[in-house]
Amino acid sequence: MIALLRIIALALLTIFAEAISNPASAEKFILIDVTGDKTEKISGDCYLLRRNGQLARQRLQSKVPTRFWLPTSAVRCNFEKSDAVLPVTVTIIRNGEVEYRLTSRPPFKWMVFRSSGPWGLAEGNSYPTRPAFHP
Repeated sequence: MIALLRIIALALLTIFAEAISNPASAEKFILIDVTGDKTEKISGDCYLLRRNGQLARQRLQSKVPTRFWLPTSAVRCNFEKSDAVLPVTVTIIRNGEVEYRLTSRPPFKWMVFRSSGPWGLAEGNSYPTRPAFHP
């Protein structure tokens, strides 16, 4: 009985180790790294590209600095900062490499950015008021 449990445990460990080390599974996650003054807060929406091509809305909010691991191959986001004067930097990281970096410009509170995907290359900008953002 103990030998059977050891075999099952070894099989599960092998499956998990392969899933973690498999580059194909790593491509399905995007890291959003947010840095700036520790008194700053952000909140907003990200639209994650699903396998069927549809976009799924994900509400995000946190204190800065923070990181969000998003299970998607492409993402579009709009964040509102709690303070218009303090700069915040958002970095999109895919497969351990920086794909895009955006630093907000004072006195703008809104940041809109996207990774590369079916809509084109990665890009972003800062805005003084909430921009019209449609997924």
